[in-house]
Amino acid sequence: MTINNNIGKSVNLFENDVEHMSDSLTIFPDLAVYFISFIVSCFFLVYLVGLAGLFGIGVIITLFLFIFGLGHIIEIFETKHMTLMDKRIGLAYQLFTNIKFLKTYYWEKLFYKQVENARRKELKQLKNVMITSSFSFSIFWASSFIITM
Repeated sequence: MTINNNIGKSVNLFENDVEHMSDSLTIFPDLAVYFISFIVSCFFLVYLVGLAGLFGIGVIITLFLFIFGLGHIIEIFETKHMTLMDKRIGLAYQLFTNIKFLKTYYWEKLFYKQVENARRKELKQLKNVMITSSFSFSIFWASSFIITM
């Protein structure tokens, strides 16, 4: 590995860490507000509806745990996707840095196939991330209808 390649990987890792930290900083205050509103809503639900409101609270908690589990699955899929993306970017970097050598020995088609194969695997993993995220968001937005049933 060259020094430039190590610097590029370090910059990529720092960029990902900063993005995760900024996401955490914007989400943390919302979590406190959501928790307080959940407690107040549960109180009023039990106060106004009675013991049947406890069933609604159970449904809310079950949906929360289900969405939390889906979030964990999405995180696993995203980690695999990032690994595949790093591999594809590394192959593309090698392709661009050694293009004269590859063209001299007519290896560009072979190397291109490797990059395409890595890209295909990455897109398959990205599809898994998007399907799971879409399912999670649909459950989230449908939760108010599910709770009222």
